[in-house]
Amino acid sequence: MIHPKSDLAKTALLILSFSCIYPGEAPPKPQPKRYEFAQKSMGMEFRIVLFSLDSKKARVAARRAFQRIAVIDHALSNYRVDSELMRLCRLAEPGLPLPVSNDLFQILAISKKMHRLSGGAFEISIGPLSGLWKRSRRSHRLPTEKALAEAKARVGSEWIRLDHARHTVEFLKKGILLDPGGIAKGYAVDQALLVLRENGIDSALVDGSGDIAASAPPPGAPGWKIGISAREKTISKRIYLAQGAVATSGDRFGHVIIGGKSYSHIVNPKTGLGLVDSKAVTVFHRNCTYADALATSLSVLSVDQGKALIGRLEHTGAIWDLGRKGKIQTPIPLSILPYIMEEPKEHLTTKQQTTNPQKDPIFKKNPTGEKK
Repeated sequence: MIHPKSDLAKTALLILSFSCIYPGEAPPKPQPKRYEFAQKSMGMEFRIVLFSLDSKKARVAARRAFQRIAVIDHALSNYRVDSELMRLCRLAEPGLPLPVSNDLFQILAISKKMHRLSGGAFEISIGPLSGLWKRSRRSHRLPTEKALAEAKARVGSEWIRLDHARHTVEFLKKGILLDPGGIAKGYAVDQALLVLRENGIDSALVDGSGDIAASAPPPGAPGWKIGISAREKTISKRIYLAQGAVATSGDRFGHVIIGGKSYSHIVNPKTGLGLVDSKAVTVFHRNCTYADALATSLSVLSVDQGKALIGRLEHTGAIWDLGRKGKIQTPIPLSILPYIMEEPKEHLTTKQQTTNPQKDPIFKKNPTGEKK
């Protein structure tokens, strides 16, 4: 039953509500709120920071992004015996191409590209050498020449054949052991950011324990404020990052003293031993997959070789921290990179676009002439 008194009260309430809005004045737009989530995966903590108008939408998007990271971990882990990567290493042999998932295929394709570009400094098949070096770090004894020779004989990206049409992988030599430690984390960060965007989150940052990628800036900001600290405990540089990525690699993150000499946890594919020239490298790129792989490559290469490599790439910068020898930055100022601002500005002057690492045309030159 409808009560006239109730209808009259509702009408009065509506009149009161609308009377607060002046003619020609639009109601205030709701502002997105900041949400932060964290979860462990791939042996480290991943953190997601995002802005959204809807808390449920934020939680769902973050959960799906973490689920995507877990899927990647199950595909690419070289610590889990049941991972797709380790299953491939057990089963693959000459004359037996095996179908693999898109994640594993893309990691191998990009890794082979990085191997060619870096002149062998980046090596996805370094597993035999990295495993040998881990044992040496634990025992504090260098591997024997015989052990090194046997491990080196099983290393080489040229022994990995990819069939892009059939999406298969074939090892042309037995005993190949993949180690995606120099690229998998960056790839996971990129894919998590992609999932957030697919779920309607346009402004987000994903941090994979130091490998960082960001989409659109936070509301009212020129970008995501990132503190750069390659080696020191204090922040040495601050940047504003939007639609770009940053990754750091170096002996700050694990070294060992053997025979009075300091060795990095990063293995030089040429020598089979940990790096001995102390440096940390921070790389800036459009996406985190390449930033991660480039940081590893530049750690192995000399500074001059690294500068030459960066000079062949578009929208890429780097900072070398050489400890007591000081910092060396690439010739171009970081502010020239379209996704970085070193000083805050009121408005972004360039329309920035995030690229998918699977389709990112990072190369100004293709050193092999092959199609990417």
